[in-house]
Amino acid sequence: MYPSVCVASWKGVRHEYEAGSKATLMVLLKDAFGNSISKKTQVSYLPDFKMSVLHENGSVASAHDIFNMGWIEFDYIVIEFIVTKAGKFSLSLEGGNQTLKGSPLPLKVNPGCVPIITTSNCCICDWYDFYFLLISV
Repeated sequence: MYPSVCVASWKGVRHEYEAGSKATLMVLLKDAFGNSISKKTQVSYLPDFKMSVLHENGSVASAHDIFNMGWIEFDYIVIEFIVTKAGKFSLSLEGGNQTLKGSPLPLKVNPGCVPIITTSNCCICDWYDFYFLLISV
């Protein structure tokens, strides 16, 4: 497996999400000669994939935690993470300290809804366990 020739793309060519939702990337693994690697192939190692989200000016916005990674039926590795910050970004994906082909990818995150739970004296806003806000009524 040779990370710099592996191809990164959005699943379903979708690159616009709502804050708090799951985003899915696909990575087509390739060897040093550009041949695709399937999940049936014996791979010597899978690199540690590292993502970073960059503002339009190139400064680092955040580093997202990958919460799920695995093979899908079409011999792609799927990487899932939760988008948490609204704005226009580019997503850089690296494997084994090498940038994957197709990276950086465009990423647009729209503000998301906040589910509100009411109690007798206050409202508690819980945004998918990432941020908690207590507001007096």
